[in-house]
Amino acid sequence: MDIYYSPKYYYDSVFTDFKDMFRSKGREVRFSKGSTIIGPDELMHELYYITSGITRFYVIGEDINGETLEKTIWFTGKDDVFPLYGPYGVHCRFEYENQMLSAYTDVEAIRITRKDALEMMKENFSFAQTMLDKYVELAGILLYESVNLMRSARRRIINFLNMYEEVLKPNGIILTQEEIATITGTTLPTVARELKVLREAGIIETSRKQIVIKDNQKLYELCSDAATKDGPML
Repeated sequence: MDIYYSPKYYYDSVFTDFKDMFRSKGREVRFSKGSTIIGPDELMHELYYITSGITRFYVIGEDINGETLEKTIWFTGKDDVFPLYGPYGVHCRFEYENQMLSAYTDVEAIRITRKDALEMMKENFSFAQTMLDKYVELAGILLYESVNLMRSARRRIINFLNMYEEVLKPNGIILTQEEIATITGTTLPTVARELKVLREAGIIETSRKQIVIKDNQKLYELCSDAATKDGPML
């Protein structure tokens, strides 16, 4: 049976079995909502096991007018780990300049060094396998994002809204239209225009900082996951 990959952008409860191992190696830290955990000009030399709250991993850049842009890559919740690549000590220059990790909510975590994380991976095959699986998921998201840029803005937004309703909102992640624009690689006017089309079709309702899906089936039918190449579009 074929299995089709679709990114969730939110991950939790994957590393639950290794919590005690993290506690034995690291120390507990806390971050207030909105604070920076790893900022620009910092390499990700330490790993964080999230015991409560949600972190946001994102990249920063500039538009043609020199304005700062942020693009969320994914969110990490309770009993999950980030960053994933810390133990290997191999970095690209853009990682040093452009990647950020912040506390989307108040966060409690266990912090360990990449040296300790590498030792844990050598000592515990199950942990190493779980870490590898997460690498694959991150690579899948990045590949999906590359392919998604070749789709129309409408299809990108519809795909994201379907996932947003099923995954992000139930976990308390509520995004503005501007945030949706950066994640989908579009612009705020484009998101506003496409939401207006969906609203007039009776598929969604919108209010301040809130999008409510009124017809989940219709929205799903418009997604790339469900539609054929020439499938239904508004």
